Amino acid sequence: MSSVTQNTRAKILNAARNLLEEKQGIGVRMGDIAKAAKVSRQALYLHFDSKTALVSATRDYVDQIHKVDAQIARITALETADLRLSAYVTFWAEYLPKIYGLARALYASRELDEASGAAWDECMVAHFAMCQKIANDMGQENRLAQGWGTLEAAQMMFNLLSFPMWEALAIHSGWSADAYVKRMLTMLDRGIFNGPR
Repeated sequence: MSSVTQNTRAKILNAARNLLEEKQGIGVRMGDIAKAAKVSRQALYLHFDSKTALVSATRDYVDQIHKVDAQIARITALETADLRLSAYVTFWAEYLPKIYGLARALYASRELDEASGAAWDECMVAHFAMCQKIANDMGQENRLAQGWGTLEAAQMMFNLLSFPMWEALAIHSGWSADAYVKRMLTMLDRGIFNGPR
């Protein structure tokens, strides 16, 4: 990919991110993004053949900026399920503030805008997969509390670490990242992962 093509793509993705955040994901059209990026609609469609493709690429672009794949790889390589749990909750508490504007936009518009909904759903599939991996690992290490299966543990973890829960605690209630991590780990340990650390 030429540097000119890369620059155009980056301009489009930055414009899309800014508009999605500014308008909370609602009513953002391809033409609006082209205008904000100062490119023609034809140039926009040469890079992204649909709004769904563009919104998904914007989400991926933001994740690349924050090196999410490398961080998840580091977490999954840790030796024990307990270490993976602590690292993932810490990652989540540090990651969500960095992407809050985009996450809020996608979450707010997910039911009204098909492209935003698809991008949000892809994020949630990845988040649930990580919760499921940790719950499965906990099960293999005999760390599940009595009465909990791995699927139910993954579902509970997924919902406790949901974006709306984080937003309510960190944004509206003012919890620090450290307080969020400590209290979430305490709830997860006492509730489903077999005792306090």
